[in-house]
Amino acid sequence: MKFTLFTSLIIFALSAQAAEKRIYSTDAIGNRQYDKPSYMISDNGRIYETDSIGNRQYDKRSFEMK
Repeated sequence: MKFTLFTSLIIFALSAQAAEKRIYSTDAIGNRQYDKPSYMISDNGRIYETDSIGNRQYDKRSFEMK
């Protein structure tokens, strides 16, 4: 019973993370630029600007891919 619960929680956590993709600003050699904004693409096609630790910026514009 505990194993089944644990496995279902792991699968749920992995599927929730798979729903969004992150895009980070990088320099010419591939290092992440922490002082520049990054973006999150949700599974419905919306693009949101995020801060340096990944929190969505609600006061910034969002875009939609069609």
